[in-house]
Amino acid sequence: SPETLRGDRGDLWDSGKVRSDQSVEVVYSGSPLRSHAQCFWKVRVWDAHDAASAWSAPAMWTMGILDPKEWKAEWIGYHNPSQVVRRSNPKDWGQDSPSPVFRRGFAVSKPLRRAVATICGLGYYELYLNGSKVGDRVLDPIFTRYDKRILYATYDVTKGVASGKNALGVMLGNGWYNQHAKDVWYFEKSPWRDRPRLLMQLRLEYADGAVETIASDLGR
Repeated sequence: SPETLRGDRGDLWDSGKVRSDQSVEVVYSGSPLRSHAQCFWKVRVWDAHDAASAWSAPAMWTMGILDPKEWKAEWIGYHNPSQVVRRSNPKDWGQDSPSPVFRRGFAVSKPLRRAVATICGLGYYELYLNGSKVGDRVLDPIFTRYDKRILYATYDVTKGVASGKNALGVMLGNGWYNQHAKDVWYFEKSPWRDRPRLLMQLRLEYADGAVETIASDLGR
């Protein structure tokens, strides 16, 4: 936590002084980590004369989702203006088809501590909160073997969430996930090809300790 870190103590892991020339692939040896946790850290080093440096400025990372059961969201995609489907025939969704856009409203009625959005949009996506684009990423997620592995991104959107009514928006694109044009790699024949779709959830952590999840689902 930031508080114990200011006292030069680590409540997750305090490695102490480690004599080693290993600076990469160091195995974490602290307390078990949990999904969504914020982890604050700092480091210092000793030189050849055993003189210690000053502590680095504190930094932070957020843990991802460690258990698949913690995903509350469902994959959704565009079929027609009145129906949302899991799977659909990509052959009638051409390169010139309009980008599908999804919107989800939600309300915040009490003090908020943190808001974290987790999203995967295939082939490409842009995430919006209350009309403003979230983050500076483009052409995300990066290419993978979509039938084997896909990547998601996490954004801290606390500052963008307002008291009262809010709205999330996602715009999708085909990308390499639904390639139509012929190329030397035959991506137009890829086994994963499908219409653009997304998986997304917003975790709202309130000041009173309550947690609410706003998730993409087939019913909304």
